[in-house]
Amino acid sequence: FIALREETIKTKKGDNISVFAVSKSAKFKSADGLKYSLDGLTIKRNNPVGVSNISLKNCIKLSIKKGKVLVIKSSE
Repeated sequence: FIALREETIKTKKGDNISVFAVSKSAKFKSADGLKYSLDGLTIKRNNPVGVSNISLKNCIKLSIKKGKVLVIKSSE
């Protein structure tokens, strides 16, 4: 799904979470519940640095400061 500003996503601990910029770039304010921090990170459409993060909780919270982000969740 596409995340624009504030999103709370139901997950299971250990789910794979990948995020990709849909706009030219996207900047995170914060992200809670992920193994690898996205806090303050700017991602670009042509640079997939948000691939294969891991959920540490039963929900994650994303706060996006700028841009649009595609979020993909996969369970093992």
